[in-house]
Amino acid sequence: MDIYFARQLVLERIISSKEGLPEGVHPEMAPVSTGLGEVYQYYLARPGEDSVKGDLALHTERLTEERTLQDWVIRPLLKGLPGVIDVNSLGAM
Repeated sequence: MDIYFARQLVLERIISSKEGLPEGVHPEMAPVSTGLGEVYQYYLARPGEDSVKGDLALHTERLTEERTLQDWVIRPLLKGLPGVIDVNSLGAM
């Protein structure tokens, strides 16, 4: 859906709901683009490998390797792209 059309729909609903809001409440929409908005999410996976169920040490080692790859290789490369403000990581060990 076009972002501006979606914002228009939300604005119309905000306007129509103002009568039911308590006094002093003034809803606002945030700007279309902020430095804090997530645009894309991805995860790292090893192709062709089965999960490592049951072997906690191996699982921990793989998660640590993937997080290291994310933090020290992928993140700096992505942050170097035009228009990318930040890359936030989560998960692993």
